[in-house]
Amino acid sequence: SEQVAIIYAGTRGALDGFPREAAGRYEAEFRAFLKSKHSGLLASIDRERALSPALIQSLDGAIADFAGIFSPPEKK
Repeated sequence: SEQVAIIYAGTRGALDGFPREAAGRYEAEFRAFLKSKHSGLLASIDRERALSPALIQSLDGAIADFAGIFSPPEKK
């Protein structure tokens, strides 16, 4: 479920505009964020084994919430 969420975020542009070096940190921090704040979402992905429209909506919300707190390093 964590891997699904990470891949979904990446393919939906969550990392667009960030330096490439930020990807690893984004992944680690997003995983931790999901485990602590959206564990029910991860459990639902595990249980349903597919991204239903409701799960997509929840995942989009989690990505938006995380975008508000993730601050990548400045581009060099």
